[in-house]
Amino acid sequence: MLDRGKTAKDKGSGSADEALSMADQDGGQNGFNIPQVTPCLEVGEYLKMSPEDLHSLDSRRIQGCARRLLCDAYMCMYQSLTMSLYK
Repeated sequence: MLDRGKTAKDKGSGSADEALSMADQDGGQNGFNIPQVTPCLEVGEYLKMSPEDLHSLDSRRIQGCARRLLCDAYMCMYQSLTMSLYK
């Protein structure tokens, strides 16, 4: 699960509640923006469920980072072997 860790106030613009975008992250040695990664152990239970069971869940009852992962509509996960930076 991604955790940006910094707020706009840390950069001196906006309020402390305003999260920075991925473009505001500090770059790694290769210049790519690398967010802080934190464990989200409860996600494993949801990944074991069938698509039908997941669909029938009340999203208001999903807690923590699992809710962010499963309910954020803008989030998309994919794997591209040709575009992969790390093997």
